[in-house]
Amino acid sequence: MLKSTAAFFSAATLSVGLAVAAPGGAQGVDDETLQKFVASAQEVAMISQEYSQTLQTAESQEQQQAIVQEANEKMVDAVQSHGLTVAEFNGINDAIEQDPALAERAQQLAQ
Repeated sequence: MLKSTAAFFSAATLSVGLAVAAPGGAQGVDDETLQKFVASAQEVAMISQEYSQTLQTAESQEQQQAIVQEANEKMVDAVQSHGLTVAEFNGINDAIEQDPALAERAQQLAQ
C-alpha cells in the first residue's frame, strides 16, 4: 500500500464532504430534503467504503488518482440521483454537525 492512499481518499471524500452551511439549521431543512440527504449519505458511505478498499490495492500514484476520481464521480452521481446538488448535500451535512436537533431528525429518518 502506498503511503499517500489515505490522503488521496480524504481528498475525494472532502470534495463531497463539508462545505456550505444550510440556511436556518434544523428549521431550514424540511423532512423531504432531509430524507434525500439521508439516502444520499448512506449511498456515499457505501461508495466510500468500497473505494477505500480498492484504493489500498493501487500500485501507483496514477492508479490512486484514477480510483479517487472514479469514486468522487460516483459519490456526486449518488447525491444527484436523490435530487440534491452537491452544495445542498454539503450544506445539510454541515448543518447536521452544527445542530443536534437536525442530527437527531436525520438519525430517525435513517432507521
